[in-house]
Amino acid sequence: MYLANNVVNQKPLQKSKHGSFYLIVAYRYLLQGNFQKVFQNLQIGMDSHKHFGLSHQYKECMVVKGWIHYIIGESSEALKIFNVLHEDLSDNENQEPDMDAKSWGFIGLIATYLSLGEQENAVSWLEKFFLI
Repeated sequence: MYLANNVVNQKPLQKSKHGSFYLIVAYRYLLQGNFQKVFQNLQIGMDSHKHFGLSHQYKECMVVKGWIHYIIGESSEALKIFNVLHEDLSDNENQEPDMDAKSWGFIGLIATYLSLGEQENAVSWLEKFFLI
């Protein structure tokens, strides 16, 4: 409500809230089943988070995007996103890796490979995840 109120009253959003607004819009479209609009708004939110240097929020959006692709059966898109998350290409060398994003990337890769019937790939990722 806070975000919608500010937009309606033409108040500027804080930088941390700008991307969140588009996530709310994406969620609305998700409930309607309009996946094209979901992905458009997620991308705008991601771009906003990236622009303001909010790396963790950007990666959280990627996690959501990956799982939506997974759920609607777009496995190749899900695998691309989960691969990027597991690699956790941080914005700079001095930045600590985002272990939440990295973990969700691994889990997403394992789930996607299992759903595709590629048990060998899933087991391989499980071994990497648990460092067996």
